[in-house]
Amino acid sequence: MELLYLSCNDFSGEIPAEISSLCLLLRLDISNNNIRGPIPTQLAKLTHLLTLRLQNNALSDHVPDLSASLLNLTVLNVTNNELCRHIPDSMLTKFGNVSFSGNHALCGSTPLPKCSETEPDTETTTIPKCSWRVQLRHTI
Repeated sequence: MELLYLSCNDFSGEIPAEISSLCLLLRLDISNNNIRGPIPTQLAKLTHLLTLRLQNNALSDHVPDLSASLLNLTVLNVTNNELCRHIPDSMLTKFGNVSFSGNHALCGSTPLPKCSETEPDTETTTIPKCSWRVQLRHTI
C-alpha cells in the first residue's frame, strides 16, 4: 500500500504503532479526526513517506524528530492539535513554523516562544488505548 487517506472519518484513540508496518507508504493522511495521544516515534520506519498530514486532531505530547529518518518527507502538517514542548530544530528548519501552528504550547527557535529552562523533557502522559478498525478492500 502506498496511499492511505483516512481524513474526516471521526476516528478516535491513538495512532496505532502498527501503522509503521506499512513500509512502502508514500502518503499518510489522518487529518480532521479526533486522534489523541502522542505522535508515534515508530513513524520513523516509514522511510518512503513523502506526505504526513495529522492536522486538526487532538494529538498531544512532543513532536518527535522524524527528519533524520524520513529523508523523503516533503509535507508535514501537524497544525491545530495539542502538541507541546520543544520542536526539534531540524524539524522546524525543514518544514517551517507554519507546519506547527495552532499548537499553543509548542516552543523552540524564533519565531516560536523560547522554551522554559525548567521544562521537563521526559514528561509522560497516560492516555487510554483504543484500537482502530479499518477494512481495506481491493477489487480488480
